[in-house]
Amino acid sequence: GETAESVFDLPANAPFERRAHAAGVSDAAARRVQEGPRRTETAAHFESPVGVPPTGAREPRALPKVPWPYGGFCLESMEAHGGWISSAVDLARFASALHDPDHGPLLKPQTIQTMHAPPEPPVSRNEDGSLKDHYYGCGWLVRPVGKEGKANYWHTGSLPGTYTLLVRRSDGVSWAVLFNQRSDDDKLPDSEIDPALHRAASAVTEWPKVDLFSQYSRLNR
Repeated sequence: GETAESVFDLPANAPFERRAHAAGVSDAAARRVQEGPRRTETAAHFESPVGVPPTGAREPRALPKVPWPYGGFCLESMEAHGGWISSAVDLARFASALHDPDHGPLLKPQTIQTMHAPPEPPVSRNEDGSLKDHYYGCGWLVRPVGKEGKANYWHTGSLPGTYTLLVRRSDGVSWAVLFNQRSDDDKLPDSEIDPALHRAASAVTEWPKVDLFSQYSRLNR
């Protein structure tokens, strides 16, 4: 008889039919995939019966259990929704770069306007059709402040073992908070840091005019 061939053992340039057969796909199924309107090699894997592993496929290795922060989620697959790696200083630098849309170093004014715009109705609307007091734009939570088009912008992050907060206020003040834990205490939730920092910032009557970002540049770390 023939020895089962694993798709993982084949070179990248192996013929499509050979790799499909090694994955447990019949010759007819392989031909259907290859001769279809789009030749997609990954589609061959979906031809296998549900619940039946491909012929010759290797079983996953048994790994020891670890605490949730070290293996309960896949950070590598979160690039588009929170898989950021940064320091608090660099997050604050990023936030400050968005305060002045007309002279921002990162995005065009039209792009920032789109990023802050409310979603189309009926999303984030009251029963009478008016806009709610806050909404989710393109990547930022937005709370309009006053009648001059200003707003507070913020976003939180939460995973087992970490809680984060990035805020841009309508008055030009911003802050970044990074915790290396996530509270499970309902009496003292992580979100309590937000109103506490708003109170602290509002109590400041005069902010220093010195730019300290240069002291935290990569060259000086």
